[in-house]
Amino acid sequence: MRLIIDPAVNEAIVAALNYWAAEADSEDLVERLLVGFDMAFSIMENEPRRGRRVPGLPEHYRRLRLAPHLPGYVLYYRIEASQ
Repeated sequence: MRLIIDPAVNEAIVAALNYWAAEADSEDLVERLLVGFDMAFSIMENEPRRGRRVPGLPEHYRRLRLAPHLPGYVLYYRIEASQ
């Protein structure tokens, strides 16, 4: 599978990282968030069906929450046969 990330998602992640860098005053949290997003993207690319189905939408729409010890970000994605 090939993972395509919308540019708006990249912008939102950068904004979240900047927010937590300023708000939490903790480089550790920002680093853990980077790892969490990276792990989520890896799961989407390599095990796309691992994400939970989105209620009310077709089966190929999924969601994946970052690890429980991180702020509650949920990433929504769509599985397509070619991507």
